[in-house]
Amino acid sequence: MEEVINLHLKHAQETCELYDVFLSFRGEDTRNNIAGLVYRDLKREGIKVYMDSPSLEGGEEIKPALDEAIRRSKISIPIFSEGYAESKWCLRELEEIVKCHRSNGQKILPIFYGVEPTDVSHQTSRRYARAFHRYSEKNEVQTIQNWKQSLNFVGGIAGYDLKQVNGNESELVQLIVDWVLKELRTNRLGDAKNPILLGDDINPIGLGDAKNPIIL
Repeated sequence: MEEVINLHLKHAQETCELYDVFLSFRGEDTRNNIAGLVYRDLKREGIKVYMDSPSLEGGEEIKPALDEAIRRSKISIPIFSEGYAESKWCLRELEEIVKCHRSNGQKILPIFYGVEPTDVSHQTSRRYARAFHRYSEKNEVQTIQNWKQSLNFVGGIAGYDLKQVNGNESELVQLIVDWVLKELRTNRLGDAKNPILLGDDINPIGLGDAKNPIIL
């Protein structure tokens, strides 16, 4: 009986999924480099990707649409750049991504682009710290706490770093595309206890140790 229920739940989730991948990124930092390249190469592989338009304005009316796109994606890829935390929209997206991971096992692949995992997890870089100092003057304490917790959580997940490929963006993009393709070919999407790594040469990194990524 339990197996039947699980099959029905899985079918219901699959029928409402609209995208394979949701990209979360700071547009002015990465739209014209890593984010744009990942989007292009994923689309070439026939993968359905959500990437927001640069023409979108920051009104509250677009938040429901963004939340819906995140909820209806199989994988979320937050691209952490130096200015990621300076965007409230990025932080709101990340908060929703974490909610989806916890509620339905949505996979998350963090990309650390010019920042360290600890910069993200603990907001230790100058720009991350300055952004949260500014938020503390204008936002509710609970909102700020939710954003910090989301950064701390995702910053501890195994991901990829530009340093792993000696700064070669095309190699980093290929790693991301290969990871997504492998995830989509398996039946284990959402099984956070069994993350899929890419082989012996280059593994996703988490906080501290690339050979022993943090497993949720």
